[in-house]
Amino acid sequence: IELAVAGEGTVQFELVRIPADKVASETRVFADNAREQSFLNEHALSDVLVTLKERGQQYPAVGRRTDDGKIEVLDGSRRRMSCILAGKDFLVYVGDGINTEHAKFLSDVANAHKPLSLYEKGKEMQAKLESGEAEDQKALAKMFQCSEALVSGALKAAALPLELLQAYPNVGDLGRPTIVKLHKQFSTLTAEQQQNLLDKCRTSEGYLWQRSKAQGVARLTKEVTESIESWISELAPAKPAKKSEKVDLVKGRVSYS
Repeated sequence: IELAVAGEGTVQFELVRIPADKVASETRVFADNAREQSFLNEHALSDVLVTLKERGQQYPAVGRRTDDGKIEVLDGSRRRMSCILAGKDFLVYVGDGINTEHAKFLSDVANAHKPLSLYEKGKEMQAKLESGEAEDQKALAKMFQCSEALVSGALKAAALPLELLQAYPNVGDLGRPTIVKLHKQFSTLTAEQQQNLLDKCRTSEGYLWQRSKAQGVARLTKEVTESIESWISELAPAKPAKKSEKVDLVKGRVSYS
């Protein structure tokens, strides 16, 4: 089929079916995709997995062929991982001659269907600050059409180590209050204590949520939060309260008290 990409010209796409056992090896996700792939597990993908297991993939993904012969998925990273987890064939429209700018456009449009987590939004915002496209929190709020409070929460989420957030069953479910509290607690630890905490979050037996016997995402999330808070208390016993100092989230431009 022929489809217009980013409103500029048309691209010829071929529908390709990737056998279930080859999805992981013959495809990969576009490197500039804002969605953090390590967060995609059976809880984060439950909305896709329900229909996928019953009726198979309803809507093909969109990708492009790379120089090494693999298919780079631009729209459909959640469907791709769902097919891997469910052991289902993966359908993808593959186009030739899609440049990086158009690839990013397709990826961003696709991510609009399923909101990004605060961590993923924060990473995008960080990139805008580092590239100079936005100069401060106020500019980011205008660019992303959201409140400055959400910008602050997203940047705090992005400042947390991936290993800490991977302790949760579905990072997309973590709201701003949870993130802000987690960031504040984690920041009280020394570098050594932080590493000790991360080592507890992931062991040879898997991520923290995988080691829990709790049922359901809400209970799992609550249990993970309680475990992390308990470990932080053990690692860094509470000190007498003192006046808070400003900490730079992005040096000289975004700070919090």
